[in-house]
Amino acid sequence: MCYAPASRMDALRSQGLKSVVYGTLVVAMGIVFVVQFKPGGQGGQGMKAECVAEVRGECVSSRDFRSTMALVAPRADEATLKKLQLQRRIIDGLVERTLLLQDAERLGVTLSDDDLNAELTAGRALVSLGVETPPLVQYNLRLSAERPMRVLDVKTNGQFDKKAYTKALRLYVGRGEAEFREMQRQENLAARMRDLVKSRVRLSEGEVREAFDREKTKLSFRYVRLERTWISRYILPKTKAAIDAFAAEHKAQIDAAWESRKKQYLPECRRARHILVKVDSTATDDEKSAARKKIEAAIERAKKGEPFADLAREISEDVSASEGGDLGCVAKGKMVKPFEEAVFSLKENELSTVVETEYGFHAIRLDGIFKDADAEAQGRQDIARELMLNILSETKAAEIGKKILEATQAGKPFDQSVASVVASYLPESPTENEKGKKEPSKDDKKDDKKDDKDKKEAPKPKDPLDDPEAPKAAVATDLTADGASPLSGAEALNVAYSLTKAGEVPRDLVKLDNGYAVLQLIERKAPSQQDFDAERERFSRALLAVKQHEALIAYVNRLRDVSKDKIKVNQGYLTEKSTAPEEPTE
Repeated sequence: MCYAPASRMDALRSQGLKSVVYGTLVVAMGIVFVVQFKPGGQGGQGMKAECVAEVRGECVSSRDFRSTMALVAPRADEATLKKLQLQRRIIDGLVERTLLLQDAERLGVTLSDDDLNAELTAGRALVSLGVETPPLVQYNLRLSAERPMRVLDVKTNGQFDKKAYTKALRLYVGRGEAEFREMQRQENLAARMRDLVKSRVRLSEGEVREAFDREKTKLSFRYVRLERTWISRYILPKTKAAIDAFAAEHKAQIDAAWESRKKQYLPECRRARHILVKVDSTATDDEKSAARKKIEAAIERAKKGEPFADLAREISEDVSASEGGDLGCVAKGKMVKPFEEAVFSLKENELSTVVETEYGFHAIRLDGIFKDADAEAQGRQDIARELMLNILSETKAAEIGKKILEATQAGKPFDQSVASVVASYLPESPTENEKGKKEPSKDDKKDDKKDDKDKKEAPKPKDPLDDPEAPKAAVATDLTADGASPLSGAEALNVAYSLTKAGEVPRDLVKLDNGYAVLQLIERKAPSQQDFDAERERFSRALLAVKQHEALIAYVNRLRDVSKDKIKVNQGYLTEKSTAPEEPTE
């Protein structure tokens, strides 16, 4: 059987057990991973109302549920129960306890009266919570982290007092001595099974050192992020011809997307552009005034004939700036109220006055009003464009990343590799004629003779490399496995730690949530033997506890898996108020 990741099993030490009998039991426990439980108990179709769950026909009683709840959270209100999901965690724990007890019977694991008496006279009242309950939950409930329990006040002058014991049961548990004893017999036997599982975990010196080195090694590396959103904005063509060609090749996908999204466009949608000047919620009156003047100036320039899309690219602080402020075709109910009211009050090709929202100040231009079939055509075009950008941005990000990787592998400095490859993909700035400017007339030529101070330069589009998401070479220094990283995700961390020599790059790209990254190792600082010796004991204990908990989770989950068709939960006990349970369900 395997309680630790398979890759680590060769490193586990083989150690003798204290007795042949104990060893036989431990070996027998492994059978649960290869042998299914045989059917047992009453497997009836229904469930009695007094059962919070049934496990292979065995009732988990509501009295056990309430007693456990009283011990786990004696003064919890409904808000706490809901926040900590205690009903669910307690029922999970009771189901797991039952599974462990059934397996203990199969293996012949028992608990003596003397061992149980020792626990009871010490006032230790064990409880079962789901094995994956976060330690913070147990901490907030003031329960022991290693073995959840509530210590009852059963002593007088340091000695066990029968009267104090009886009083504690009445106050904290609400059960008689016989019932409580049976409950604790089950809890202690289940705890013994958990300990038995955890006892199987061993750590070799080499495994401890390997984990220590990984956690404590510091890495410095160069990297570049290739964000799909940036590539969508600046690299991919978005002409109608490109969108139509994509739509023809992906008709089925677009049809399916349209069916799920057509309510966003029908019966009417409006295609609008906007310019946003952001205003932070903490902005001063002077900052708000400056922002308003900036948007007013943009509106005046638009009124004088400057293309609104060019102004949006120059001025807007919204992500739509690179698209000339284009918002697509939008229906009612999709925008904040002041913005929506402005859009749906404008006439086609009309320009708004200043519109203020929670985001700042806007200028809005309405490009078109579309209804019914025309609205559907607009919606399908928006969907095709969105799908095209999603698919092609992924492909293009990988393509750019591989070229940077190849250039670096060939010996070109990392910074130069990034700059040259990215520059090769940037489109050239459009000429004045491409932007729709007319050839100068005779009157225009006369205007050219005016003084330079009277001339106005055409608005310049924002430089794509000024975008915060632009791919630029950066450096991360002294990063550790458990520290913050500019490249989130386990894959990035694993790739970074696979590099061993300065200047080394991985064989392939690192996958990110929004694209890819390329890495190059600068330096790797491993901890010394002295560092390891100083923390060996503490680190070994912590690592062993983690591995033991992983083993227990794996074991319990396997018990659940082989009995999944024979576990029923009464859903009525999963609500905050569990005094009136609903009818049981599968």
